[in-house]
Amino acid sequence: MNGTKNLCHAHRVALIAATAWLMCLTPALALAQTRADDEQPPGLAENETTVWLLEASTLGASVTEQVRVGLAGSLDGERGQHVIGDEAFAEYVRGRKPAAPTCLYGVGACVSAESLAFDALDVGLVIHVKIRKVGGSYEGAYRIMDRRGKPPGDRVVSAGSARDLGVALVREIYDATGLVSFTTNPPGAKVIVDGALVGQTPLEYRLPIGRHSYALQLESFQAQEGSVEVSAKEPAQVSAELAYLPGILVLEEIPPGALIFIDGREEPLNASQPVELAPGEYTYEVRAEGYSTIADTVSIEPGLSVRRPVAMVRLNPLLRDISPELIVYNRYILRVGFEQTLQRTSFRGARASGASDGELIVRQFIASEGETTSDPRRFFATRGIRLDAEYYWHYFGLNLLSISYLTDRRRAYDILVEDIDLNRENVYEMVQLDRLQLRPFQVSARYLYRNLVPSIQLGLGMNFQWLTLRDPNSPQADGSAFSLRQTEAFWSMDLGLQYYLTPNWFVGARYNFHDHFNLGVGTEHGFGINVGGALPNLFGFEPQPPEQL
Repeated sequence: MNGTKNLCHAHRVALIAATAWLMCLTPALALAQTRADDEQPPGLAENETTVWLLEASTLGASVTEQVRVGLAGSLDGERGQHVIGDEAFAEYVRGRKPAAPTCLYGVGACVSAESLAFDALDVGLVIHVKIRKVGGSYEGAYRIMDRRGKPPGDRVVSAGSARDLGVALVREIYDATGLVSFTTNPPGAKVIVDGALVGQTPLEYRLPIGRHSYALQLESFQAQEGSVEVSAKEPAQVSAELAYLPGILVLEEIPPGALIFIDGREEPLNASQPVELAPGEYTYEVRAEGYSTIADTVSIEPGLSVRRPVAMVRLNPLLRDISPELIVYNRYILRVGFEQTLQRTSFRGARASGASDGELIVRQFIASEGETTSDPRRFFATRGIRLDAEYYWHYFGLNLLSISYLTDRRRAYDILVEDIDLNRENVYEMVQLDRLQLRPFQVSARYLYRNLVPSIQLGLGMNFQWLTLRDPNSPQADGSAFSLRQTEAFWSMDLGLQYYLTPNWFVGARYNFHDHFNLGVGTEHGFGINVGGALPNLFGFEPQPPEQL
């Protein structure tokens, strides 16, 4: 009996010593140890170790031995290792050389002293059985202890003999416990049952019947929690697909009201708040009213935060931020504007046929005092209206037709006109100039910068003009006014700038330069302001974007 007490005392000392050894390692010993891999915890069903501690303080050692024999026979063929009796347990403890748990190095948290002890001994269950004899039968009061902490109260099994008691204990205990299978994708997740770490997936673990809470934890993945009902009839299964932890994108130095657009999504997010994103590569834009748009890419890692400073430049209030895609979508452009032209010309060659005096042709302006040239020119400033119809792709386009009507009637000049039929020259007074300018199919190019669109156009054109003359010596009030006409060809270049108020409406300014092929006509310069509208899909040639179908 004293031997039995000593053995019972030995196993308690071993458990206490193992726990104390783990909790009280000195720093020097900790540094000397090789860091243990906490991803290899005990508790796997195939190598599960169950310790059976038998206590029979009022009975002889022979009774304990008979119970041990009954247990061993009943457990033969069961998976895992079974250590039965105090002596076997003492030998098992002496053969253990556990590594220090990583929580003592500051990696993770130490859950409990019980969990550390079970880890150190690589034990899954400890079954403590107190044996006594009641009348003609034997009773075994057993308690199942595991790493989760204090076990519930004792349960009692009885049998007619000590050996049969061992058989009954195995039957009873295996009816009172059940296996739980934990699997995850990806594997290797820590399994925490009732607050205690019991292993890593894939794992089969024996637990008392009833409901137990569990948690599955794997670095860089979202933890999953739940509960499982353990039954002795069939193994319970817990299977989980683990999702990556989201990463966090934090934008710094952003102006108030900034929005972030991620991967072209239509719904923006508040850029001043941390943005949760699944791991991966992203392209994002940060926009704020009155500030430059910032575009960048970012790589998001699971469970990590990325901080990005955003240096947004404050814009002039006139530079509104209109998406270039919206401007490009409105391909058809119509504009109307006022135009002022400046030109020095002689109108040599302007003629009229069928006049009362025969066919007339302009020779030159009458030279003023001090002029020595035989072909003096005069300054004209015509003004009027201009209409344009254009079609644009992204950067290039066509000015389908441009029409200008211009006139100048503010001053009169003396002009020498020859009557070809009569072969004589007369001096008339030029009192009005009218022009119709046509520019078909000019090629255009433009650049899109926010809501400012500079452009250039090149092409050919025709100038149809009428000179209104009158005879200053005529007694009639209108001086017997008549017109001479002239047709001129020219090449033209326009430089323009449009300011878009919305994607559909704009105002603009334009400089026009055109040089005539006709000799003596000279170069004409034009300046204009205009308003215009941009329309999408005017004739149905372009497909509608998907969001508008």
